[in-house]
Amino acid sequence: MKTSLIIFLSIFTQNLFATTSGTVDDGIKAFKEANFQEAEKLFQEAVEGEPESGILHYNLGTAKFKNGDFEGAIEEFAKSLSDSTLRGKATYNIGNSLLTQGINDTTQSTEALEKSLYYYKKVLKENQENNKARRNLELAQQIIAQRKQQQQDQQQQDQNQEEKPPASDEAKRLKAEIEKLISKRRYLEALDLTQQAVEFDETFMPNFATFTEIVGELAEIFNR
Repeated sequence: MKTSLIIFLSIFTQNLFATTSGTVDDGIKAFKEANFQEAEKLFQEAVEGEPESGILHYNLGTAKFKNGDFEGAIEEFAKSLSDSTLRGKATYNIGNSLLTQGINDTTQSTEALEKSLYYYKKVLKENQENNKARRNLELAQQIIAQRKQQQQDQQQQDQNQEEKPPASDEAKRLKAEIEKLISKRRYLEALDLTQQAVEFDETFMPNFATFTEIVGELAEIFNR
């Protein structure tokens, strides 16, 4: 998992296609300076002025991805598919958006991960030499298999487990706080708070064991 993670983070394509628009140029400058909120704002303005431009939708999708708006990124990349010069990159980045969305899904759902497989396979159908798409495809398949196994293990554990105490109000509150940190991609803080919850609230682990495991995985995936 650790090796796959490094591959995934290092290969996400962020090619920003420039146009003659000053607004777009400013957006690209903001993006390169890691001011992704400003970049998204500027790209949004550019799209509103030229809504048929696949390039502008691609730029906006890239900024939305960096801001953690994966649904928005997918929507914008999809709008750039009509541009044949962008189709391969946009398809690949839709897959990346779905994969990242799936990794961040604390419910352990495999829905987004399974959708990402379609887009990576589509990229590979057009270019079998695209090793980036191949590695991400393998990563998605690996996580899907792992989560399905975890779900089976959890079901078996639930069947064998004696009646457990209900989660305390404090445990529920802590879980909600951890989920907020994850939504902001503050994974190490989420892990630290999870460890505190396990230590100080005896009802946390029995009720949120799978959730605790997922938090640990996210911290490992995105911070090593």
